Amino acid sequence: MAGKSASITFRMIQDGDEICQTVTGRYTHKDGEHILAYTDHAGNMHTRVILRIGEDSMHMKRIGALQSVWLFKMGTPYLTDYRTPFGNMLLEIRTQLYRCSWEEEIRVHLEYDLYQDGSRAARNVMYITIVPEKEKTF
Repeated sequence: MAGKSASITFRMIQDGDEICQTVTGRYTHKDGEHILAYTDHAGNMHTRVILRIGEDSMHMKRIGALQSVWLFKMGTPYLTDYRTPFGNMLLEIRTQLYRCSWEEEIRVHLEYDLYQDGSRAARNVMYITIVPEKEKTF
């Protein structure tokens, strides 16, 4: 993906357990969307992740050890086939809150519930901060 380097920080809270992670990825702005691409290195599994952040929704695609397409949009439940090396799961994503802002950095506040087999499996809160590399001036 063309674009510039960016620092991407995730703060995720799932049912009270918190995880923070910062990765370096590529950032571009196209057709009103902020697009990020990075590689997630969870354990020995490597997954390419593409985030498309818009005013009213966020789209996440995972390619590699973990494969799925997720849509986070208020009022729009989304079904996805979450493929892992250990098997596949059909998940439903119900977005409870989606806010984003962009000035010098892009910030996303996302709250959603994951459902499996009709029952809530997890409550998730995610904060994403993206800091694109500044243009160099001489």
